[in-house]
Amino acid sequence: SLVGSEMCIRDSFLSLNLRGFKQLNTNASLVYFTQLNYSNNFFTNNVFKNAPWYVGYFDDKKSIEIGQVNGDLIGVSSSGKGIKIGYQFNEQHSGGVFYTNSSGLFKSENGITSFGGWYQLRYNENISLKARVGKSNNSFSDRKNTVITLEPTINFKNSHSVSLIAGFNSLKFNLNNTPVSNSGFLLGCLLYTSPSPRD
Repeated sequence: SLVGSEMCIRDSFLSLNLRGFKQLNTNASLVYFTQLNYSNNFFTNNVFKNAPWYVGYFDDKKSIEIGQVNGDLIGVSSSGKGIKIGYQFNEQHSGGVFYTNSSGLFKSENGITSFGGWYQLRYNENISLKARVGKSNNSFSDRKNTVITLEPTINFKNSHSVSLIAGFNSLKFNLNNTPVSNSGFLLGCLLYTSPSPRD
């Protein structure tokens, strides 16, 4: 969609949203998105530098995402422009990696960069374990954060599941030119239930 008002007059604005989905074959698809918003009395290139965008390729074995992505980590700022790759090794094993940078995909300006990975074991239809590890470096506040989580899940009766989560977080930063190191733990439980299908 394209919206404009008073394009050559004072206080002009522009909003452009592009999004799409393309089925490449029976097992693969492509998803894309971008958004440009512009409001100013004169044109600058900043509208293109800060525009969010995303392209994702998905098939039955892998996923490749580039643009606005996140690392799906608890306790770590892991979103921004970056890349995220997942791979299904077989029916039981899958894993992936990610890299994000809040200042831009491969820019070295001050910002928050994060990277990490995950591994999932599906023992059978009812039991799985997901492990995640990641690191975040915040150059604004000179903080370094490392997180490790384990999440076993048990499904039963086709409509209920219980997930436990255990995590460890290590945070390092400087306070008045003095190095400080803190550690923390996370324990949690999630119960999910859905109505049983009616006969």
